[in-house]
Amino acid sequence: MTKRVSYISLINTVSCFAVVFLHSNGCFWSFSYEPYWKSANIIECLFYFAVPCFFMITGATLLDYREKYGLVEYFKKRLLKTFVPFVFWSLIGLAYLILNKKLSFSDLSAAFVYNGIMRTSFVGVYWFFISLFGMYLCIPLFAAVKEDARREVFTYLVCTGAAVNIVVPLIIRLSGYDIAWPFVLGVAAGPLIYLPLGYLITKYEINKAVRAVIYVLGVFGFSAHLLGTYYLSTKKGEIVSTFKGYTNLPCLLFSVAVFVFLRYGTEKLLRLGFLEKAVNFISGHTFSVYLMHWFLLDEFCRLTDVDTRSLLYRLGIPFIVIPTAIGISFVLKKIPVLKRIVP
Repeated sequence: MTKRVSYISLINTVSCFAVVFLHSNGCFWSFSYEPYWKSANIIECLFYFAVPCFFMITGATLLDYREKYGLVEYFKKRLLKTFVPFVFWSLIGLAYLILNKKLSFSDLSAAFVYNGIMRTSFVGVYWFFISLFGMYLCIPLFAAVKEDARREVFTYLVCTGAAVNIVVPLIIRLSGYDIAWPFVLGVAAGPLIYLPLGYLITKYEINKAVRAVIYVLGVFGFSAHLLGTYYLSTKKGEIVSTFKGYTNLPCLLFSVAVFVFLRYGTEKLLRLGFLEKAVNFISGHTFSVYLMHWFLLDEFCRLTDVDTRSLLYRLGIPFIVIPTAIGISFVLKKIPVLKRIVP
């Protein structure tokens, strides 16, 4: 296995675990002055890098697709690998809601089913796919940039996009003044900024001095997210999202630091042979874990009536849900037709 595959696999695996920890920590969104919310805030901020790292992996692995296949094949692969499973598991979500009497057959219509899938109202955590599909539509445009110009163009997009779309709006919000800022760099707006970021981090070497700066900024981003959310929320008595958001500065800085750290720390982290084998195995099922974990979390809570605010539950349930999802995925991948729903 090459170094590149190793660290992409590791980032994929770590991000997979982080997603499940985040969704096991849903009590964060019910603000309280009780002690549980303090630990919930820490868990929320600590694992917040998951989605941005998935987006950066997308940029790292797909912006070179033209070297392997054409545009039609590119969309065919995206359709089979992500869109078909997304639709299938969304329909499973609909069936699950009906079986648990959260919806009834009388609610069903073609428009209701379509909207439920596309608005991800059947399985709320699938919002990620809608953002991902939008990124897939844009990737051919990024990939069309000639390779010898990519470093300059993508660096420009990241730096200018971060300044115009993220930093200045955050400063304006923190200032408390009603200041107009009508400028948006659309090509790097929202999660799109993570595509060139993932490509740059993966494609080009980053020297130790620059990495040190990235880590310092990452600690700053994590601290701002953690302490800023705690201070503002406890002051107002409800969740205040000033420092939250996957395309907000604290998350951007922290997520880039995690991605860079795992890229350059993989060789040391995977020196233990069994750990490398575990990562390689788990990374082949991370997409399946993402597809299934909501069902497993919901069913566990329904059957056990567990206190979801318990720290033991929030830190322990991922180690039940993830192996269970991997086991189901492993079996499904052996079945000719069903293996298409767990690519």
